[in-house]
Amino acid sequence: MNRGRGARPSDGESGEPSSGAMRPGRADAAPCASLAGRSVMKASIVDFSGLCTSSASIPTVFFRFSYRVFGADRRRGAGRRRGGRVGERSAHRGTSGCGTAAMNVAAFAERIPFRGASPFASLGAAAQAALMRSASVRVLAPNEFIYMQDDEASHLCFVRSGHIRLSYLLEDGSPVLFGILPPGDSFGELGVFEGGSYHDMATTVGNASIFRVPVAAFRALEPAHPELTLALARTIARRYRAYIALTRSLGLKTLNGRLSQAVLRLADDLDARATYLGREVPAVGGFVTQSDLGLMARGARSNVNRALKAWERDGLIAIQERALLILNRKRLEALSLEEGL
Repeated sequence: MNRGRGARPSDGESGEPSSGAMRPGRADAAPCASLAGRSVMKASIVDFSGLCTSSASIPTVFFRFSYRVFGADRRRGAGRRRGGRVGERSAHRGTSGCGTAAMNVAAFAERIPFRGASPFASLGAAAQAALMRSASVRVLAPNEFIYMQDDEASHLCFVRSGHIRLSYLLEDGSPVLFGILPPGDSFGELGVFEGGSYHDMATTVGNASIFRVPVAAFRALEPAHPELTLALARTIARRYRAYIALTRSLGLKTLNGRLSQAVLRLADDLDARATYLGREVPAVGGFVTQSDLGLMARGARSNVNRALKAWERDGLIAIQERALLILNRKRLEALSLEEGL
């Protein structure tokens, strides 16, 4: 679990930081890696002194600290480190906020694969074609930053392949993982709708690619296709409901309650299935690590590991090829309902 210096985990236990799949041993350099544990806090003492400047505010200092811990310096190299936050953002924007490869969608006659539940899936053929002509494809490396929190909102994005993490930084610099998006989902909508900045942070999970529609191009299409504005507004409303659900689940007192909500929410969002003993069950893929679950459930990775093992013994879940299979959804739901959610 991520916490400030000297704080204790919310579920009352400490754990060494480590990224892993549903079973221990998997290394993962996710930007939202847990900050819990002595080894990371020792690193924070070394790095923190070099982040403070005479003009830096406390939230900015914590932002720089968290950004370095997430691995951006290691990923971008020395050029990423120069100049503190200014240098980091300059390097980020030097690639248009994305990876190195770009393609025009219309040139390949490719369609944006909206998910069935997405309001954009209900667009008419003309509106979809117009949106497709304005889009480009960006191919991204694992754990690549797509945009940073508070960056100027320049594009509306859709997941083309792979998965995207959405997270945000609190005022003290600690990250909260909001969700993991599958292909066909959109993100960055609120910043586009407001015409301001992004309110979250988007990073890739493994290799991924996205469709990007420039804000100016989207606005230019709205007079001829007003359904685009309606789809954007409905998407923001869905995202708002999801934020409320997350806030309520984080208010649960026990890790079991918070973790069960996180697992069920991920299973619903990813909408994946797997076969277990001859029947199809909801599944959360192995690309979702225990550290991810800890960031979603406000718990240390070691405590998440113990909870998952207990659930496996009790027959609530099964682990198969690093994927988490939900065998008894009602019992998982009861873990949070017992607390009056």
